[in-house]
Amino acid sequence: FHSKQSTTQCFGKGGTCTSILRHEYPVNELIYILKGFTFVLSHHFSFMGSSTSRGMDSSDPRSRSEDSYDEGADLATILQILIRSGQVHIVASDREESDDEIADSTPKFELMPNTEKLDKSQLSFSTKQACGLIHSTGHQRPNSVTAMVKARERGIQGINGFTRGDRCKIANCYLPNRKSVIATYPNKAFCGTYSKDGNVFLSACQDRNLRLHHTSNGKFELFKTIQARDVGWSILDTAFSPDCNYVAYSSWSECKAHNDDVNSVAFADDTSQILFSAGDDGLCKVWDRRTLNEFNPRPVGVHAGHMDGVTYIDPRGDGRHLITNCKDQSIKLWDMRVFSSSIGEENTRKAVADQTWDYRWQRVPKKLSNPKKPLVGDTSVMTYRGHTVIQTLIRCHFSPAFTTGQRYIYTGCATGRLVVYDVLTGEIVSMLHGHEECVRDVSWHPFRQEIISTSWDCTLGLWKHDMDDDDDELDVEDGCDMRSVEMDGWLEERKVLRRSERLAQLRKKRRAHNRQQRNC
Repeated sequence: FHSKQSTTQCFGKGGTCTSILRHEYPVNELIYILKGFTFVLSHHFSFMGSSTSRGMDSSDPRSRSEDSYDEGADLATILQILIRSGQVHIVASDREESDDEIADSTPKFELMPNTEKLDKSQLSFSTKQACGLIHSTGHQRPNSVTAMVKARERGIQGINGFTRGDRCKIANCYLPNRKSVIATYPNKAFCGTYSKDGNVFLSACQDRNLRLHHTSNGKFELFKTIQARDVGWSILDTAFSPDCNYVAYSSWSECKAHNDDVNSVAFADDTSQILFSAGDDGLCKVWDRRTLNEFNPRPVGVHAGHMDGVTYIDPRGDGRHLITNCKDQSIKLWDMRVFSSSIGEENTRKAVADQTWDYRWQRVPKKLSNPKKPLVGDTSVMTYRGHTVIQTLIRCHFSPAFTTGQRYIYTGCATGRLVVYDVLTGEIVSMLHGHEECVRDVSWHPFRQEIISTSWDCTLGLWKHDMDDDDDELDVEDGCDMRSVEMDGWLEERKVLRRSERLAQLRKKRRAHNRQQRNC
C-alpha cells in the first residue's frame, strides 16, 4: 500500500475505493498514501463509518489517551474532505452495531406532537383564518366542496364569491400526489427553487452549473445555463433577487458568526432589517443590520432548543416566525420575539457537543429519533418529526400563502421522500415516495398546486395532483356520513362518501387503465 501503484489498484482510477471500504481491518499501525496524505491508524478502524465518529473509536472517549484522540480527529478531518470531494464513498456495514443503537432509515417516533404553545399563539388563529377553517364574517360556512359551490351560486349568506380562505380550503383538498421526472442531470442535484412570480425555476447541481427554466403556462423549458465560478465541491445554496432579475449562489466560505460551520442565512421578510443565521453549533441567531459590526458581530437574540446542527432556515414572511431544519431529525417553529436564555444556549451547546455520530455517512441514533423530552430552555413554539436528515443539508419550507394559507410545512428526506406536515397539528399530511436517493431541496409553486423536488438521484421531480390517486374518502354533500374533527375548539366537519364494493372495484380498474395509458 505504500507504492503509488498499490494505492491506484485499491482505489481505482476514479479515486473510489472498491475493496477496503467493504471490510474492517483490525490493525495496530497501518499507513495509507491517498492523494499525498499519510494516515496513521492506531488500534482498530473501520472505513465504512462505525457507530461512533468525529475522530472517536468504539471505546469510551474518556479512556483514550490525548495523542490517540488527536490522531483520530486528524484522520476524521481528512476523511471528511475526501468524502466531500467524492473521492471516497462510505458503504454501510453488514455487522451489528455493538455500541450505539442505530435507528432504521425510516424514523418511527413515539411522542405525539405537543401543540400546547401553538394553540395559544396568534399564528394558530391567523393560519386557520387564512386557510378557511374559520371566517371573519361570523357566518357559518359549509364545509364540503359541493356545498360551498352551491352556496356561492345561490348568493346566500351575504356573499357572492369565494373568499381567499375558501379558495385555500378547496385547494388544500387537492395536494400534489403524483411525480413525473422533468429534468435529468449528469451529477447530483443540490438546489432548486421557484422565483417569486413562479415564472422561472433555478436549479444547481454538482457539475457547477446553474440552470434556469421557463415555468409559465405549465411549461418547463431550459433557457439558460450559467457556469458558476469559485465553486468548491458543489454549489450549496441559491437565491433570487426580490425583482427576480438576478440570482445568487454560494459554496464554502468563511463566516465567523458561529462557533461552527454556518449552514443557512435568511432575511426575516422582503423589507426587514432583521436576518437569521444557523449552523452546526445548533443555534439560530437573530441579527439587526442597523447594529451589525463586522469586526465584533453580536446577535440581538438566539433561539436554542435543537440537539444537533441546524441545516436550514425558512422565514414565514410575516417578520415574526421562522422554521429550522436540523440534524436531530426535527423541524422547529420559532417566534422571533421569544429569545432563549443563557441556560437554553448552554444546554444546546452541550447537546451538540455530546453527539458522536456523523450525519454524512451514519444512520440516525435512536436517542435523536425518539428524545424523551425537550431540552431545558427550548423556546420553540412547535416541533415536527417524521423525516430523516442525513447525508446533506436538507431544506424545509412553509407552503405558499396564496394557495394553501401557509397551512403546511414541507421538506425533503434522506429516504427519497417528500414530507408534508400540518402546521396546526404537527401530523404528517402527505408522505410522497418517488426518488431513489436523498431529496435535498423542495419548492412549491407560489400560485399552483405543484412541487418540484431536487434529488441526489440526479433528477428533478414535478409533483401534481392526480384524481386517480385520491383516497376513497371524498368531500361531497349527498349520500354521505358526517365526521367531525375538533381542532382547538373549532369543529371541522367532513362528509365521507359511502362506496359499495362494486363501485370501488370499478374505480380500481379505471385507475389501473389510466396508469397504463400514461406509460404507453
